[in-house]
Amino acid sequence: MKNLNQSLKASLFVVAVSSLAVWDISFNFGAYGIIFFYKIFSLWVVSTALLLAHFLFEKDKKFLNKWSIFALLTPTVWAFIEVWENHAETIYITDSIISFIAIVACLIALPYVLYIFFNIIVLEASSFPKKMIYKIVLINIIIAICGFLLGANNYILLDCEDFKKSGMEEPANCFKPVEIEK
Repeated sequence: MKNLNQSLKASLFVVAVSSLAVWDISFNFGAYGIIFFYKIFSLWVVSTALLLAHFLFEKDKKFLNKWSIFALLTPTVWAFIEVWENHAETIYITDSIISFIAIVACLIALPYVLYIFFNIIVLEASSFPKKMIYKIVLINIIIAICGFLLGANNYILLDCEDFKKSGMEEPANCFKPVEIEK
């Protein structure tokens, strides 16, 4: 670790932290077929805070462009559709459509929220070469795919008891070991 320059250390930090965020969402999506509402609400809170900061902080130092604002608004769009669907008597949107919108919101907003977060926290992140950014994104895509596949095939590595002990609901396909009577 002594031979690592500051930029590489910063890149490793970004990869480690971002992969944790990606893993959790993708594993649960694979295991349960949904993105849990509290994950989307967490993303909504951060996105909304960044939008408010953009509009309320120093007027001459705006840090978001139009596409950034759009990306950060996607969790809010999901929330409005969810509220609208739950309370409108004449409008019926299926749960699968709302789940699709939630997935799109996460796919659009999560990478951008992480990008802004790391540009604020990790000073070197704003000067990462494009090639390094592409590699970080690729690593996170690989982690997301692995998380989804392991979640969808959780019975290979975990059993139902593992989910119970962690306080999670058992996925439909979790492994239920057969107890042998003595």
